[in-house]
Amino acid sequence: MYKELLHWYTEQGGYLHPDVTYKVVDGIGGMYATSDIPNKTIIGKNMPQVLTDDTKPNFNHLENLAYYLATTKKLEHYLSHLPTYWEYELSDAYFMSPETILKIKKYHLRFAMMIEGAQQSLKKNVDTILKYDPSVDRTRVLRCLFIVKSRAWANKDGKRILRPIIDLCNHHVNATMPGNCATATCKNNTLKINKDIKNGEQIYLSYGKKSIFELYTTYGFFDPKGLQLLNMSISVSGKKPEEYKTIKELKDTYGGRLQIQNDILRYITPKTFALLAGNPHQNLVNFLMKYTNKDKLQVLHKLKEFITLQISKPYTLDTIHSLNPDDFTEDEQVIKEILLMYKKIILGNLQWIKTEYDKIKLF
Repeated sequence: MYKELLHWYTEQGGYLHPDVTYKVVDGIGGMYATSDIPNKTIIGKNMPQVLTDDTKPNFNHLENLAYYLATTKKLEHYLSHLPTYWEYELSDAYFMSPETILKIKKYHLRFAMMIEGAQQSLKKNVDTILKYDPSVDRTRVLRCLFIVKSRAWANKDGKRILRPIIDLCNHHVNATMPGNCATATCKNNTLKINKDIKNGEQIYLSYGKKSIFELYTTYGFFDPKGLQLLNMSISVSGKKPEEYKTIKELKDTYGGRLQIQNDILRYITPKTFALLAGNPHQNLVNFLMKYTNKDKLQVLHKLKEFITLQISKPYTLDTIHSLNPDDFTEDEQVIKEILLMYKKIILGNLQWIKTEYDKIKLF
């Protein structure tokens, strides 16, 4: 079926490097190099897109594309390479039981609420489609919604589109950073690799800097070997002229947005800063150095404050310490690993701060 999909892709004008192919390794499909490919090689271009201009009444972009996938017969060769309904049933947050969500709420309320929100949103999508066309099989509608939710791109008009062949690349958070892994970036409908790729290496794309919670609720997976992130935005306020100046410099450097009320200027950073498993991301440290005029003690104090805010209210640090892996069954293994990683990120960063404090005390 991959040959049929590739034939359709090339018939539509798409180009795929002859030494790149799809194969299944350890039960997981992905795109692999079949020979050594040098850095900066274009491996895909003029990539055909799956979209529909037939907008149904009361449908949003996700529902519109999912309904098209569920009812058209033109893309069966494409759908045959994507996860089945039953595979989604094993991994997607939509199918999580209330009992498991209740366990999550013991340790992380926001994560539980993200899952409940995803469930409610998808149920609404299904109901909207089936109300319009009750003849469509419910499991097929759900599968197509999962596909669009986890694989669709947004075009310049905001519509959801699919890019067959290219969307068979798996995620790696460092896929936009040269030298980290066999990776590629997609820009202007062209796919270019970022480093020399050896024969047999998998080629990855980045789905964006998603937190461990976002990756699970949106894509249904958690990679324990990957780079684990907790993304965070920061709010900074001031009303003195010198504070205004600093805040505007931060906005110019890092993006984000400004708000002003009662002469108080408030700056909110974009969600690009991250906490890694053992230390803060350097971008976050640089931001705090600029914000605090490079006073290291102030940086550490602010960093501790921001990390503490990452603990999901109404919980405390004691809640994180009390996280018991035995609370979770074998079927809840992924949830257990995510929460243990959350614990590792928070405690690891706090330990890093303590170590840095201790270094300062030595002088």
